[in-house]
Amino acid sequence: MSDFGELLGVFAVFGVAAAVFLLVGVGFYVLKSIGLYTLAERRGIENPWLAWVTIGDLFILGTLVSEMEIMGNRIENLGMISVAVALGGMILSIIPDYQYFCLYSYDDILRDADLQLI
Repeated sequence: MSDFGELLGVFAVFGVAAAVFLLVGVGFYVLKSIGLYTLAERRGIENPWLAWVTIGDLFILGTLVSEMEIMGNRIENLGMISVAVALGGMILSIIPDYQYFCLYSYDDILRDADLQLI
C-alpha cells in the first residue's frame, strides 16, 4: 500500500470517530435542552426556550435552584449570578492568550515551535 493510501485510511478512521463523537454530543445536548425546557415550563419560568441557548441554560438551571447557602451566606437570584460568572470566566480566559500574542510575534512563535511556512 502506498503512503497516500495509508494516510487516507488514517484520515478516514479519524473522520468516522469525529462524526460519532459529534453525533453523540449533539444527542446529549438535545436531551439536556429538552429536559431543562420541560422543567422550566412546569415551574412557570419565563422564557423556557433559553434552555436551548448555551448561556441561557445556566439561567434556567440557576432559576430552578433559586437560592443556596454557601459557608453561611445565603445567595439568591442564582439565575443571573450563574450567567454573570460564566460570562466573566469567558472574558478572563482571553487574558493569557492576549498576553502571549502581545509578547511574541508570529515569527517568534513559528521559530520556537520549529515550524516553517511553506
